[in-house]
Amino acid sequence: MAPGKPAVGHRDRHWKARLDSGDPGEVTFSADGRMAALRQERGVFRLVSLPDFHELVTLKPPLVAPVRNACLSPDGSRLWLLGAGFRLFEWNLANLRQELAKMGLDWE
Repeated sequence: MAPGKPAVGHRDRHWKARLDSGDPGEVTFSADGRMAALRQERGVFRLVSLPDFHELVTLKPPLVAPVRNACLSPDGSRLWLLGAGFRLFEWNLANLRQELAKMGLDWE
């Protein structure tokens, strides 16, 4: 980026907002900036690759509970959600990918 010039985003990159869900979206990024977890509606997170916003997988927790915070591990192999009542949900994305790969559904 040239000095004094603003960074240019990808105007054609977007995801569908569910503004009627009553639960605002949330975004958490992997440390390397190659992946993001986007909360699209209550309890539903979509993992996307960056910078192309290609959807990798949709994740739903076993219980529908308001999510207070979300965090990806530094290596992007786990996603944690802190829910109401201090419930903690964890997805081991590395194991999930192995299981999906057995079915030919891995995202790489």
